[in-house]
Amino acid sequence: MDWDREQISYSSQIVAQNINDGAINNQVVQSKFRQFLREFREDGVEETFVYRERLINNYETKNYYIEVDYTDLNNFDPELAEKFHDHPSAHIPLFENAAQEVVAMTKFPKPTKEEMHDIQVQVVRVTRQPVAIRDLDAAHISKLVCVPGIVTSSTKPQCKATKLTLRCTNCKATISRRAARGFGSIQIPRSCENASDEKNDRPCPVDPFEVVTDKCDYLDFQKLKLQESPEDIPTGEMPRHIWLFTERDLVNHVKPGARVVIIGIYKIFEAKAYSKKSDSHASSVR
Repeated sequence: MDWDREQISYSSQIVAQNINDGAINNQVVQSKFRQFLREFREDGVEETFVYRERLINNYETKNYYIEVDYTDLNNFDPELAEKFHDHPSAHIPLFENAAQEVVAMTKFPKPTKEEMHDIQVQVVRVTRQPVAIRDLDAAHISKLVCVPGIVTSSTKPQCKATKLTLRCTNCKATISRRAARGFGSIQIPRSCENASDEKNDRPCPVDPFEVVTDKCDYLDFQKLKLQESPEDIPTGEMPRHIWLFTERDLVNHVKPGARVVIIGIYKIFEAKAYSKKSDSHASSVR
């Protein structure tokens, strides 16, 4: 693995569903997350709204994240916690939208979503049996996993575009494209939608788009290599490893040599760029 390589592609599986039913279900789930953040209290402390106060305080001090104890979520709503565990990629954006709404409710006038800073939800203390790197299999893909190991290498923090604004150099039309989180890249269209528009003085050429950098959205990210601990390696076996993708406030939290237990989403990605093999695959945790 070339740790300085910048271009990475990915493969993903999308399950089709009824759009309207999905939108309604997402609203219900997001409202449950919002209720949890607003109303959860510690046992025996009736007047302390743990996550609401912590979230507002973090936002005011420009710490745009909130640590959520998975046990608290499970105690508040076991069904919601189980759904979060089984489908974290779908539920994390809803959780983070709910966090923004909780903060927005305390402000006057109430800001729009575009005026709010993104808030990262960091789930900690997942009460599940840790899974060894060599035991990760198809049953864990796209699930929330808890994996112990040693960080053996890391890249320097870098910037990644989450939304690109593209402008056609011929007709000046603009479009936006969003990237998937984790090891994902943005596919730039090779042709402009106005290529055959008669109003153009000349047809738009192939690959006409340029990036409008000041109208793009970015975040910090870092790649880490996690290797099995020596005591977990069977006699005569080589140590196995996976790659980690950390972003936003999780960047620069650990250094090579640290023993960690990471909580993240287990994914399979396909790395084709600059690969000597035509079908190079790898596993990662985001």
